[in-house]
Amino acid sequence: MRGRIIHYNANDGRGLVTAEGRQYAFDITQWGSSIAPAVNQTVEATLAEDRIVGLVLMNPSTLAREKLTALANAALSALTRRRKA
Repeated sequence: MRGRIIHYNANDGRGLVTAEGRQYAFDITQWGSSIAPAVNQTVEATLAEDRIVGLVLMNPSTLAREKLTALANAALSALTRRRKA
């Protein structure tokens, strides 16, 4: 499940992720990326029994590609609607 870090305290290694309208607590032992966790990072969370058991930082290239695809689809949709009008 994809989410976003909304709080992280490096002193105690604990934080919060928001995903699908809920908040999930995590600690640094669940972090699986070489870059340290930080607020506003987009992450992929693995859940078990409604708790985070694994957390990795999403690749910035993947996020950029997804945004570009969404933008292109929106532009194409707008052009199609305009041509039909």
